[in-house]
Amino acid sequence: MVIRYAETADHLWLKQHDNISEEILKIKIGLKEIYVVQDGCELIGWLRYNLFWDSIPFINLIFFLEEHRRKGIGKKLVHFWENEMKEKGYLNVLT
Repeated sequence: MVIRYAETADHLWLKQHDNISEEILKIKIGLKEIYVVQDGCELIGWLRYNLFWDSIPFINLIFFLEEHRRKGIGKKLVHFWENEMKEKGYLNVLT
């Protein structure tokens, strides 16, 4: 299992599974505000975040395909994201 930033190549898969506009999706991929979880060659979930008051990261959405739920992957993804935010210098996050 790999957690990484979403890339342009992930756009179509995310578009099929997320409910935000295609324009916003492209922007968020460019800003690196979407993390995907990949199991082998398959994308199985993602986390999308934004900045509250332009200064506090918060999770907009965390989602996994049905067959990959209840396996602790979401917890790993949230911890990964929290650590990334800490490395970027944020003192607080909202979940």
